[in-house]
Amino acid sequence: MRIRRIWPALCVGLVLLALALMPWSQVGTRVTQHAVAQIHGVTGLESEIATPATFSLLPRPNIAFENVVIRDAEGALRIESPKATANLRLLSLFAGKIELASITLRRPTIFIETDGRPLHQSGLIAAAVAGQADANADAAHIGSLSIESGLAFARSRTSGFETLIEDISGTLSWPSLGAPANLAGLATWRGMAGRISATLERPAMLLRGDTSNAQLSFASTSGSLSFDGHIVSGANPQLSGKFTASAPSLDRLLHVFHLEMPMSGAVQAIALSGDLRASTREFSLTGANLKADANNFEGNLALSRSEGRLHLAGTLATELLSLDSILSGLSDITAKAGQPNEAPPDLDRLAARLRRELAHGEIDLRVSAANVRWQRLNFTDAALSVLSSGSGIEVSLAEAHGYNGMVKGKARIGSGAHGFDIRASGGFIKTDLALLFGDLVGMPRVSGTGSGLFNLETSGASLGQLRENLGGHGQIGVRSGELDGIGDSAADRSVIFHDQDLFGHGPPRLKA
Repeated sequence: MRIRRIWPALCVGLVLLALALMPWSQVGTRVTQHAVAQIHGVTGLESEIATPATFSLLPRPNIAFENVVIRDAEGALRIESPKATANLRLLSLFAGKIELASITLRRPTIFIETDGRPLHQSGLIAAAVAGQADANADAAHIGSLSIESGLAFARSRTSGFETLIEDISGTLSWPSLGAPANLAGLATWRGMAGRISATLERPAMLLRGDTSNAQLSFASTSGSLSFDGHIVSGANPQLSGKFTASAPSLDRLLHVFHLEMPMSGAVQAIALSGDLRASTREFSLTGANLKADANNFEGNLALSRSEGRLHLAGTLATELLSLDSILSGLSDITAKAGQPNEAPPDLDRLAARLRRELAHGEIDLRVSAANVRWQRLNFTDAALSVLSSGSGIEVSLAEAHGYNGMVKGKARIGSGAHGFDIRASGGFIKTDLALLFGDLVGMPRVSGTGSGLFNLETSGASLGQLRENLGGHGQIGVRSGELDGIGDSAADRSVIFHDQDLFGHGPPRLKA
């Protein structure tokens, strides 16, 4: 027990003795020189410290600096901090040396030219990138860097990209070149405040163009994501591992990244997970689980970018596809287009949005559903597709079974110079008409087995124009049944509809 009490007192005495033996009249100059040398030795960056350092013993030995500038020779990185504090390593003090354990920058402003490579000129990091570092270099001390209330501005002169990151507070802990590196902190980007945590298990190997295990998590009010896997650097950098992401609003998330996809407003909350493989050009998920509002899918997805356009492709399967939530999302888009809310929707404005989205992205989704539900209608074994190009978006139901028969349909929405251009077609084959129309309109107006076809088309920039320009034709054939009292149960009947018949301008024609 007595020995345990003696050790803390002995350590404190040794620290005080080491401090007493140091030449305090020169400590400010020495620390400043050492800080400049240590930063350059690790990163290759140049440092400018305008005023001599100020030493403080408690709560632990540290040095305070003012008006600190850290930069590279080519101007790709520049950090300006009005105040900075450096903690000293206690073990080094015992040996009569001054060595920085950590640096904290307060209210720094960081300028980054993303086209440059500021850490590739000299120092430990540059040596590792060039493959010149050895075991001794991997053991060299680096320390940690903390930022309090920082601001970062990044831009690319070649692409014109610019972005601002605000309210940065966090710590990068990297004890030595060969040790794991950990990042934890907060920041606000494009109005999205979030918390980030990341770990690189072998950063030195990653710098040399090799592989490192990595973990990443991010959480904010606009969305969250996590990654646990491997990073490969070099000429063709890649990510692979387990990936999860979620967002309460897909539209809001795309807005944060300045991205647009056709009809993204049809989905509100979204959650995604799977096995990720990503490169600089493509993001793909295998064994993916996708939850979009009330619908849950499994399958494969791929997102790529080419010539400024996003391309989303995938094959998905679901046990139950609810069309109500999707159509409700589209209805919300229409309602929000009204200015003010009680005014009729501005479809011309919606059409302009669709034109813009089609210009920025393409969709190629194939979906198989064991069951499909829309209000009271229910179908099974459905095969659907959603395709878009620069001219429009097309939703197809290749086939679905129900009501003792089969149905199919296709709808295409295009955006012209003035409003929408809408075309739809469909049909049903050998279905029980009493059951089908009972669920469709709430009461059976027909009976027997029937088949039918229809085609509709319209265009316009308002609901009134869409109604006025609506046209089409259809045909229903009835076997051993009745159509709203027409015919008898023993005969076959066929009713042909033309434009005027479909929309109330004349009676349908009965054909025996």
